[in-house]
Amino acid sequence: MALEINTLRDIQEDSMAKAWTADRRLYMNEDKSKVIESDKDGNPGAGAAFLLCAPGQQVPADLVEQFGLKDKPKAKAKAQDKAVKPAQDK
Repeated sequence: MALEINTLRDIQEDSMAKAWTADRRLYMNEDKSKVIESDKDGNPGAGAAFLLCAPGQQVPADLVEQFGLKDKPKAKAKAQDKAVKPAQDK
């Protein structure tokens, strides 16, 4: 029977390998049961008590799974707004 020994560093590296990189500030409420997003200016949302992560920080895989964290969908530019309108003859 072989005994496998994992160090804390091994566990942390494994967890961070599956981590998610935050694209915005995320906070947790007082009892740490809910994730609250920052507003459009980056200020804490209502009920935010603890900073969970800042943009660019990695969030461990277990928290990503527990709270269903994922990237915000990119804003889709409306094709008609971006289309070049042909010049009109006068």
